[in-house]
Amino acid sequence: MSLWDKAKKALEGAADSVDREARQATRHYEISQLETERDRQLIEIGKRALEMYGQREIMDADIKILANRIRDLDEQIESLRAEIQALRHAPKSPDE
Repeated sequence: MSLWDKAKKALEGAADSVDREARQATRHYEISQLETERDRQLIEIGKRALEMYGQREIMDADIKILANRIRDLDEQIESLRAEIQALRHAPKSPDE
């Protein structure tokens, strides 16, 4: 194998590694965005629950909608975390 071939192979391995790291960083950013949205939803559900407590109401459709949205956000977060785990455990090129 020539020096050029070795260099090319090393660069390809490095490019794969950089790509994997970039995808992980993107997923971490998406998780952060989803967690922020989830926190907003939790604040809303808390405000509504407090309001309902004051009115002696326990459950209504608004709380159900917020709870469902929070569950959906949690599912998206877990899916992205699974992608990150898969990227971390993906086979690496021989030069990494």
